[in-house]
Amino acid sequence: MTTYDDTLAGTGGQRLVLRIWGPVTLLFVASAVHTLAFPFTSEAMGYAIAGVVGLALVLTAILPAYADGRLEFDGRKVWYLVMLVATAIGFFFRIANEATVFEFVTSLIRVQTALAALILFTSTSGTLAVRPAIVTYAAIVAIAVAMTASFGLYDYAGIARPYPFTGVGGVHPSAYAVAAALVGTVVLKMRGAIGWKLAMLLGAPLLGLLLAFQVRTTWMMMLAFVSVLLIAAIRRRVDQRAFSAMLGMSLAVIVIVVALLMVFGLGGFDLTTFSSGRTSVYVERLQLIAQRPWPEILFGTGVGSDSLRSATWWWEEKDSHNDFLRIAVEQGVICVVAVAAILIGSARRLTDTVQFAVFAALVSGSLLSNGLLDRPLLAVLFVSTLAIRDRRPDTRGRMPGAGD
Repeated sequence: MTTYDDTLAGTGGQRLVLRIWGPVTLLFVASAVHTLAFPFTSEAMGYAIAGVVGLALVLTAILPAYADGRLEFDGRKVWYLVMLVATAIGFFFRIANEATVFEFVTSLIRVQTALAALILFTSTSGTLAVRPAIVTYAAIVAIAVAMTASFGLYDYAGIARPYPFTGVGGVHPSAYAVAAALVGTVVLKMRGAIGWKLAMLLGAPLLGLLLAFQVRTTWMMMLAFVSVLLIAAIRRRVDQRAFSAMLGMSLAVIVIVVALLMVFGLGGFDLTTFSSGRTSVYVERLQLIAQRPWPEILFGTGVGSDSLRSATWWWEEKDSHNDFLRIAVEQGVICVVAVAAILIGSARRLTDTVQFAVFAALVSGSLLSNGLLDRPLLAVLFVSTLAIRDRRPDTRGRMPGAGD
């Protein structure tokens, strides 16, 4: 990225300098190129980009971190190593009969990429550059509209939706990309990096696309994102007692409504068939795990072994549609504990409500579906919004540093 150094403005001239994008922006751009260009480039190129990004993130999650010339202890790196070792042990179970060592390693990098991105983007001092983010979000809108204009609406599960821009059958990845762009746009506005006009110009079509794709997991992710921001806004305007009472009453109402639905149902509503029957699949997976010998409970049955036929989804092999259950099946309970520790450690590093809202959206997507932890490059696109720094002046009127 070429910029002009204005330090010579007072001397009658400007000096042309080249500023290299920092790692945060490079990873963001790579994930954006992979998401938008994958259907139009060779598979080899797409997998090469994904492999380089994944390997770079895995290495950053493993290697020691230094701050001010000193080794910084990060417990998440220890848990990340635990995951890698435990998953490698799982290789010697069922997956050993189905995959070569190379296939196993590449699959392992893929499934570990999202967690590595979370570790990096909640610990880096780097800043996501604003212009590449704006260009990426605008490109997502443009290509989504262009694909639908060219090929018409896309029928998926009997519902007409915008034509997916992440490849045929890629309705869900396209919706996740739109959700990442919408969250990023909101974060840019809240950080003071863009104004209302640009925020509306990007946000309005992104919201329309998010609704039109009709992927319910992305709706719930946005609901979690907005809910955190709304609760924080209410908290700032209401005293502690009133806020606690409101929160307690809201939680009580939710629990009562869910309990009534479970006991009495509502107009034929059946919790076991809710959302395409995935809650029933969750129960089946838990029963499957409970019936396994203890080594497989601890270490799983290998990457890819969560795709199987079930009593609910009997017509084809499908995964459990829950990132945490998938990890329990494929990588074992030890890795589930490690993921929980990484998430808790990452949550403790969040600095404000905006970051926590992004984090809540990420976790809710993985709790409700095979969300971003199973879509690594989309996860990088989404989680990198944590690295958008505040562009507004601080309390002393000073602007933050340029960053990368």
